[in-house]
Amino acid sequence: MNLGPYSSNTLFKNTYTDDQGNVSVEFTNNAGQLVLKKVEISKSHPTPHGGWICTYHIYDDRGLLRFIIQPEGVNYLEANGWSFAGMAGQLALSGWCYRYEYDDEGRLTLKQEPGTEPKQMVYNNRDRMVFTQDGNQNDKASKEWTAILYDGLDRPVLTALYETTATAQQLQSQIPVSNTSTSLSAPGATVSAFNSPLAAADLNNSAVTTVLKYEFYDDYTYPGAKSFRTDFDNGLAYTNGDPISPTQRTLSLPTGKLVRVMETNNFLETSTYYDEKGR
Repeated sequence: MNLGPYSSNTLFKNTYTDDQGNVSVEFTNNAGQLVLKKVEISKSHPTPHGGWICTYHIYDDRGLLRFIIQPEGVNYLEANGWSFAGMAGQLALSGWCYRYEYDDEGRLTLKQEPGTEPKQMVYNNRDRMVFTQDGNQNDKASKEWTAILYDGLDRPVLTALYETTATAQQLQSQIPVSNTSTSLSAPGATVSAFNSPLAAADLNNSAVTTVLKYEFYDDYTYPGAKSFRTDFDNGLAYTNGDPISPTQRTLSLPTGKLVRVMETNNFLETSTYYDEKGR
């Protein structure tokens, strides 16, 4: 990341004035990315930022957004020599700035919003997000991650809470790089996950893995599938009273899910049916 100001003649300046005479100014770089937006709140401008609400966007050498400094953060920097050094500076950084980090492939791996702890993300070799962790999960006595498993068509089939002390880097190193299929037990059925980030032993171990949701596709052979109701029609919506009937052409469509009732072993079943137009 380049430090310091942009070189001369490398930014574009656009000035806008509305019908009330209010002025806003936007500075963009050669890639068309917004660098600074200034909104006038006073006609007096004793300093370059005085009388303006200013928001900065900071990018790295790859053009990836790394920080958004909100107006209060800009005020703090101007009053403190444009530095976030020290405890007060770190509090200002976490309280008034957005922060983003990426891996070597340009995938977002960390996002921190003002006043929150960082959220971390881990991906597999198909660029699918397979682990996430927010600040609350990281602060727990038994640290946990949210794991997302997919089938061979990149459709999410399972979401679970996974207790582990492993870091994001350690989890990344455990994700299979070769194509594998893992079977796990759903209530009354078996779900197949493609390139599962969790070992089968952990997936089926309730001491470390709590399944939150199963998702099903293509048909209605999954456990708990609700039968289609035929005791109503759509006469209220259409004057010709066309009967409602489900299509059999559900390949690739989400057809149902099982969602855990938290702190219990019970699941709520939902089945989704479609008409011949896929609605």
